[in-house]
Amino acid sequence: MSGLRELRILVIVGLLLLGAGTAPADEPKPGTPKGETSATAPAVSAESAAHPAGEGHGEAEHEHGGHHEQPSDLYACDFFRTGWGERFEERPSEGRAPRFKLFKSRQGFLERIAFGAYAYTNGLDAGNVNEHELAAGLEWAFNRRFEFDVEPFYTWQRPSTEEGRHADGLRWDFGTRFQLLDTADRAYNFQIHVVTPNRHLDADQTALGFALAGFEDLTNTLGLHRVGLYHDVEYVAFLGPREAGDERRAANELRYDVSLAKTLVEGNVPLVADLTVFVEAFGQTELDGSHSGRSTFSFTPGFRFNPTGREEKAWWIQAGIEFPVTGPLPFNERVFVAVIHDF
Repeated sequence: MSGLRELRILVIVGLLLLGAGTAPADEPKPGTPKGETSATAPAVSAESAAHPAGEGHGEAEHEHGGHHEQPSDLYACDFFRTGWGERFEERPSEGRAPRFKLFKSRQGFLERIAFGAYAYTNGLDAGNVNEHELAAGLEWAFNRRFEFDVEPFYTWQRPSTEEGRHADGLRWDFGTRFQLLDTADRAYNFQIHVVTPNRHLDADQTALGFALAGFEDLTNTLGLHRVGLYHDVEYVAFLGPREAGDERRAANELRYDVSLAKTLVEGNVPLVADLTVFVEAFGQTELDGSHSGRSTFSFTPGFRFNPTGREEKAWWIQAGIEFPVTGPLPFNERVFVAVIHDF
């Protein structure tokens, strides 16, 4: 009997609460002006509420010269559900940290670019060789989750001393990126890279790399206007048969990089639009071989600018110079120059 009594009490309380939460149709709700009922009150859509008057968004904002709307955020928990069917688009760069391809670092975001690059290395192989390298590449994001990269590069080595070697040859770098997270302030992805061998260049094995790369826009998080932080860590395994004596070389390496980039000039300045300076701190550690545990580090300062002055389908000029800072020095210095085109 007590259980039935409690059930009746709960039913009565529920009906009272339901009645209290429902306003009669012919009486104005609290907050409704006198003489205006809920039936005659102006309807406000959810979209209008989310975007108050005076705040443009979407295509209408484009037409009136407003800021481009940010793409939706991607998260790792939605990796298999979102982004695969979405068209790739760059995030607006106005007032934000620069997102672009660096020379040594892996990028934590996707891109659609084509590029040509040249690198000159002075004093390679204990100062006995000078090396030239010419590369052309395509990095193409098929959607907001997946990208494929291909880069053929031709290398020729010329002796600088009597002990130096004379060699040249073509190698290929193939890569894929899987975007795990992409918001306005940060982006992370997982990458796989394969670099083909060439025995003429003393590179007898295929290099297989697995990298986790990230990008942080420090504009809002730390208040550093248009400053970007790049970072990555990559495990590289060298696969395939070795030449005699190569067993002393490392078969596994760990590579890592932390880079900073700061945009100094706005995007509407002629010839030097979005002028950006950067510095890359790159290191690698041998995980085995006769010098297991040995690490080398280098710094690469550089700059980049957009002479076209436009954000879409822009052409970029980029240059930098790498200096090793730990011994024995693998080379004296390396100069980079690149021309990059956005799609």
